[in-house]
Amino acid sequence: MTTTTKYKIGDLVTIIEDQLKKMASSIMRYKNLDSNFYDWRKELKNNSLRDTNAGALIRNFDIEKFLDEAASDFKEEDFFKLLKSMYIPKNKFNIGDSVDFVNDYGVVFKDHTITNFALYEFGGYIYDSDKNDSPWCWKQEKNLHLAGTYKKESMNLILNNGSIAKYKEVNFWGNKVYEIDRLLRTAVMVDGRLHTINSEDEPIEPLSDEWQAKELVRCNNCIWQGEEDELDDCEEDGEPIKGCPECKTDSYLMDVKG
Repeated sequence: MTTTTKYKIGDLVTIIEDQLKKMASSIMRYKNLDSNFYDWRKELKNNSLRDTNAGALIRNFDIEKFLDEAASDFKEEDFFKLLKSMYIPKNKFNIGDSVDFVNDYGVVFKDHTITNFALYEFGGYIYDSDKNDSPWCWKQEKNLHLAGTYKKESMNLILNNGSIAKYKEVNFWGNKVYEIDRLLRTAVMVDGRLHTINSEDEPIEPLSDEWQAKELVRCNNCIWQGEEDELDDCEEDGEPIKGCPECKTDSYLMDVKG
C-alpha cells in the first residue's frame, strides 16, 4: 500500500522548490538579453503570459519588491535563494488531504486524495490527485473542497424586495427561467435583468427594480455568498482588503445576481 507524506502549510515541498528553480532560470533568460535597448526587468513583467514560470512568479510574489531586492550582478542561484526567502505558502490543501472535486458544471467527484500541488501561472495553486484521469491537467483550488464539505449552490434568486425567484429551467433560447410566487408569474433572465415572458418563452419587458435580483458577492473558492458590507476586513501582502469571511482573501470574489 502506497502512503503519502502529510505536509504542513509551512513546508517547502519539492515541487515548489523545483518551480522556484525554474523561475530563477526563466529570470536569467530575460537578464541575459539585457542591453541599452532592452530592460530585462520591464520585459520580464510584460512577457509573463508567454512564460509559465514568469507568470507564476508575477502572480504569486510581490514582483516589485522582488525586483528591488535583485542585484544587477545576480546569478541564477542568487535569484533562487531570493525566491526561496520570499516564498510564503498559501496553499489551502496539503498532500494527503481527502477532497471532493466539483467541476465547473457542478458535478461532484468524491474522495480524491491530494498527491501534489504547484504554483499556478494565473495565481494561486493547482493540485494533482490519486484519481486524476488527466495527469496533464491539474485541478484548480477553486474546484476542490475538503471531503464532505461541499454545499451545492442554490439556483434561486433573492430579489431586491426580499422575494425569491425559484429557478425552473433553461429555455429554448438558452436563458434561465424563474417562477416568482408573489407575482404569480414566470420571468426570464436576459442581460442581467428579469423580464416578463410570453407564451413562446421570449422576453417582453424588464420587471421593475424591486423585482430584480439583488446584487451580491460570491466566493468561488468556498461558495460563500452575501452582500458587500458582509465582507471581512483582511490584509493581503501588507495591504488592507475586503475579503471572504471564510477564506480571508478577495482572490476568488465575484459579483453575482442574488
